[in-house]
Amino acid sequence: LFKTGREEDAIKAESLLQSLEDRLLDGDENAEICEISFNSILNGIAKTRRPDSAQRAEEILERMTKLAERTGNDRLRPSSISYTTVLNIYAQSSVPETAHKVEELFHKWSQNPYFTPSRVTFNTVINALSKSRVADAPQRAEAILNRMFSMYEDGDKNVRPDHVSFSSVLNCWARSGQDGAAERAEAIVYQMEDLANRGHTHVKPNEVSYSTVLNAWSKSGLPDAVERANALLEHMQKSGTKPNAYCYNAVINTIAKSTDLDKAQRAYGILHRMTDGYKKDGDRNMKPNTITYCSVLNACAYTDRTSVDHRDKAFDVARSVMLDLIGESDSELNENVYFQFLTACRQLLPLGPERDEIVEATFLECCKSGHVDEKVVSLLWQSLPPHICRELVPNQGNNFPPEWSRNISKRAKHRTGGRQPRPSQGNRGHRTPSFRQ
Repeated sequence: LFKTGREEDAIKAESLLQSLEDRLLDGDENAEICEISFNSILNGIAKTRRPDSAQRAEEILERMTKLAERTGNDRLRPSSISYTTVLNIYAQSSVPETAHKVEELFHKWSQNPYFTPSRVTFNTVINALSKSRVADAPQRAEAILNRMFSMYEDGDKNVRPDHVSFSSVLNCWARSGQDGAAERAEAIVYQMEDLANRGHTHVKPNEVSYSTVLNAWSKSGLPDAVERANALLEHMQKSGTKPNAYCYNAVINTIAKSTDLDKAQRAYGILHRMTDGYKKDGDRNMKPNTITYCSVLNACAYTDRTSVDHRDKAFDVARSVMLDLIGESDSELNENVYFQFLTACRQLLPLGPERDEIVEATFLECCKSGHVDEKVVSLLWQSLPPHICRELVPNQGNNFPPEWSRNISKRAKHRTGGRQPRPSQGNRGHRTPSFRQ
């Protein structure tokens, strides 16, 4: 009945179960009912996603326990599947402080001698904590993982931690923003390596594990973050795990956020490693993507401008990135890349004819490729004298030809309200400048 997806059928199914319960309590030997019957109802409740689904599921779990005690039939007691299903329903619900409720139920049920949690049960609790905004979620998630591992080492094979267990705790630390989060995440990866070396190969860290830690370093804001991220990148290669684009992107992002004077060149160096791996070695997992190019351009744009030499070198890198992209057949150019390059122009080039010409050339390339959006136009107005902007895009960009934005992703159009402005006569009549110089 629950498979139909209709609310009236769901009510009928619960009513039928209640009828069987009543008959069983009245001594009817023909009333066939067991834990599987209740689990079917719980699974159905999980699919309905009603506001009261979690409360209804918890009530059914309590009915199972009471019915087992009244009849003396242990086949009616909740199984690990029953408990896990209820936790999952709470985890997917809109109940306030979801993670707290899931963890609270888990600890409450742990006092019950009949409670037999499985690996999935533990993972459900850890995952709920990893997705929460609870201040001490990482510590609590790691405590659950430690308890899980302790039970496994004591002989309970049903709770053997798997990759999901460790990955959820890693994510929890990486997303927390806590002091020491990157160090703790890195320690967990090393723990996973140690366990794998001792025979627990199912928890050997993979590219996702390392990229999670590398992202934690990029968010740490620590002065040695770049060195720590690079060291981890080299370590994972020596340990036999080949970094992919996500790992390299995290390192580039760490470099971009640093105060290193040569961060533009260092970021560009990582980009070259990725490009060589993709083009020369044929490794598609190393192919640079939009995030890669935007991060390198961001490193350029926010290089220390007090030194003319560093500023000029950073802009040379930014221009090289754009020229490389324009010359590629499968280019990753999009509105975000153009925006980052225009930001680099505005940040690194002094006011004057050279800056005006390069910014104008970039905008015309952007129009030609169909990647103009409102943030690009807004930055154009911040970067050029008003009289040039008015000739390029009248009305400060509120009206420009739809073909200028024909290749913007649907998600980007949704963010800007999906506007389709009427065409304007914005292009200037003189020669088309070029930044390919």
